[in-house]
Amino acid sequence: MKNKKLEIVSLILPCVYGILCMVDIVLCLVYRSNYDSSIGRVLAYFVLDFTGILFVLPAMPIGLVLNICALRKRRLEGMPDKGWMIWTILSPIVYIVCFLTAGVVFVATTGGV
Repeated sequence: MKNKKLEIVSLILPCVYGILCMVDIVLCLVYRSNYDSSIGRVLAYFVLDFTGILFVLPAMPIGLVLNICALRKRRLEGMPDKGWMIWTILSPIVYIVCFLTAGVVFVATTGGV
């Protein structure tokens, strides 16, 4: 069996980023139910910072570099790479959709703080 650490990491990274975006969405929904309390205010500013971190986090460039390296490794080993090429092209879309969804929910629930 060949070493597939690079492929596994490049598949796990978008999953982790998606989970972080889902946590952001859940925190926004918790804020929505507690917007008139002091906890809601603290939560709104935390969610603002968390959404900013998700925006600044260089997950997409890192994931793209990992995908390209894994694609090159697969080609050098003679493994089929058509599916991996499709994943390399579609993975940035996963990052963008996850962040835009979290951003839209943030703005819709908090009004942009």
